[in-house]
Amino acid sequence: MITLYTKPLCHYCTMAKNYLTKHGFKFEEIRADNNPEVRGFLIEEGHSTMPQIYHEGTLLIPGGGQALVQLDPQYIRELIGDEQIDVSNFKL
Repeated sequence: MITLYTKPLCHYCTMAKNYLTKHGFKFEEIRADNNPEVRGFLIEEGHSTMPQIYHEGTLLIPGGGQALVQLDPQYIRELIGDEQIDVSNFKL
């Protein structure tokens, strides 16, 4: 599952959440503003901006929300091993 680290009143966080929702990705949102342990983790990882987008403990999309919305959803599915097959052209 994708983990989205966010903070309130963050336009890029909202943009990332909207993108993931629109394209059917399951994700967990973890707010960093009220969780010292999460803030510490993100600082240790070298992050100073939000959102940060991880998958199974590994940074998935360097560049946050702006980088995410530039990517094709199929590419993200390939990265996380959640490929969806387009069956719209299949005939029985």
